[in-house]
Amino acid sequence: MSEPSDLGVYLVSRLARQYVKVVLSGEGGDELFAGYPKYVVDWMAPYYHILPAPIRDKVITPLLDQLPYSMRKLKTAARTLSQSAPQRWMSWFGVFNGQLKENILSESSRASIDTDASRAFRRWLEINPQRDNLSAMLYLDTKIWLPDNLLMKGDKMTMANSLEARMPLLDYKLTEYAASIPSNVKIRPFKAKYLLKRAFADFLPEPILTRQKMGFNVPTGTWFRQGQRNLITQLLLSERTRSRGYLNDAFVASMLRDHLEGRTNYQSQLFLLASLEIWFRVFIDSPGLECPGISVEELLEDTGAAIPITI
Repeated sequence: MSEPSDLGVYLVSRLARQYVKVVLSGEGGDELFAGYPKYVVDWMAPYYHILPAPIRDKVITPLLDQLPYSMRKLKTAARTLSQSAPQRWMSWFGVFNGQLKENILSESSRASIDTDASRAFRRWLEINPQRDNLSAMLYLDTKIWLPDNLLMKGDKMTMANSLEARMPLLDYKLTEYAASIPSNVKIRPFKAKYLLKRAFADFLPEPILTRQKMGFNVPTGTWFRQGQRNLITQLLLSERTRSRGYLNDAFVASMLRDHLEGRTNYQSQLFLLASLEIWFRVFIDSPGLECPGISVEELLEDTGAAIPITI
């Protein structure tokens, strides 16, 4: 697992399996018909570049800093409006972006890893150029975000509960048709998934059509501060974790401290780091381990001392 929402998908799948063997999923609707807020924000990029630099730096940026955590994706997208299109789009995929990505890696990792993930985006667009920015974003999402994240997550979490999920919106004929629709039909100013909502306006009640988009949020940030506080601390700051040499240990400790003290919310970053370390322990440290017959705490137990962290 790499995202907190994986837990939610797993639990919902387990609940559904008590009643059915097959479920229908709406995966693909956002990627085919421009349903994410990032598509609306990206549409504003040309207008943003027209604004004088003082207005962007002294008015818009401070306003973005005041946005609540619940609007973090909108904040991330708006902050990248001044970047090139591939770099701007990349910021939506990574949990660690910009300076945060530079800070989390150790010096040796930065020297050996190509951190410019936007190269992959440019390669896809070289293979199949798109007619405009929105078409490019949707194409990249169907090539990267859907198969490498959403579909893989959905398949693993449903199959872990012996549940089969089918995605009717990803029928290849519908996918081909959606790709042929002009971008100005799919999106309107400040209105995402415009065409799909219009298509179902006669079948769905107004509260459903106009409801604010909601992610599959899981309160891992609260769990880390409360019931799983000791587990996340020991896992990320243990001697075994630090000995791997991939991460900047001091920065990991500062992230954890800031989160536990409530100064910011690093739940996604901490969850990803914890998942990475568990992966190392199960598949690298113990490659022959298939199904541990012990608790998670015992599996993660480390005899090395953790870095002292003052809370």
